[in-house]
Amino acid sequence: MQTPSFSGIYFVPVGGLGNRMRAMSSAIRLAEDHKVKLTIGWYQDWGMGCKFADIFEPLTCEVRDEKRWAYYLLDRPRKKNLFLPRLYEQWQFDKCIYEDVLGYKEVDFSFLSNVHNAWMASCKAFYREQDISLSFFRPVASLRNAIDRATADFPSRVVGMHIRRTDHQQSISQSPTDAFQKVIDHLDDDISVYLASDDEREKQDLKSRYGNRLITRNGLLGRGSKVGIQNAVIDMYILSATERIYGSKGSSFGQMAALIGNKELIEVTT
Repeated sequence: MQTPSFSGIYFVPVGGLGNRMRAMSSAIRLAEDHKVKLTIGWYQDWGMGCKFADIFEPLTCEVRDEKRWAYYLLDRPRKKNLFLPRLYEQWQFDKCIYEDVLGYKEVDFSFLSNVHNAWMASCKAFYREQDISLSFFRPVASLRNAIDRATADFPSRVVGMHIRRTDHQQSISQSPTDAFQKVIDHLDDDISVYLASDDEREKQDLKSRYGNRLITRNGLLGRGSKVGIQNAVIDMYILSATERIYGSKGSSFGQMAALIGNKELIEVTT
C-alpha cells in the first residue's frame, strides 16, 4: 500500500449528517478564502453508515470515501483505531488541529499561508460561523426525485417538525413529545404538519392522534445504514420546503433543514 501525500487541507467531518454538513461548509469556505486545496476524508462509522456518493453529488473539492487502511492513518485518533492515526498525522502534516479544538477554541488560520499541508477535524461550524451555506450540497438524483414527489403532494400550508429521540440526550430531555403536541394543538386548523423523526413509534403515535393532518414518510431509520441515511437526507430536504420548522433542542438536523430552506427554526422545549 502506498500512502498518499497531501497538499493544502485534509479535513475529516465528524458525527452525523447535520454535524458533517455544517463542518464541511466551514472547511470549504476556509479553503476558498485562503486559496488552498481541500480534500475531505469521509469515514463511515456509528454516526454515518453510508458513502458520501450515496447521498450527495460531487462537490467542488475532492471528497474521498476512504478505504479501510485510512481509518488507521488519516482518521481522527480515537479508541476505535487505537489512536494510531495521531502518530502518522503528526509526521505527515505540518499542522494538525483536532476535534477537541476546532470549533471549541479560537484558531488563527493565517498559518495556512506558511505550511504545505494541514490536517483538521470537527463536528462544528468553525469558520465564518454566521455565514454557513449549504448550497454546496445537492442530493443525488434518486433522492431529489423522492423529495420532489413528497413536496408536490403537500397541502397549501405545511409546517415542519423534527422530533429526535434515539441518540441525543438534550433533545430527549428538553424537547418532550407533549411539547410538540401543544404546538400542533395551537396551530391554525388549515395548517398541516410534516413530521420527521428517528423514532418510528413516535411517528405512528402522533399519526394516530392527528390523522391526515400529520404527514410522514415510511422507511428504514437509523444512522448506521445506507438506506437510513438516505431517508434522513430526504426528510431534511422535505423539512426545508415547509413554511417554518419546529425542531428538537440542540439537534443539528433541524438547524440544517432551516438553513437549506432559509426558514425560521423554532426549538420546542418545555
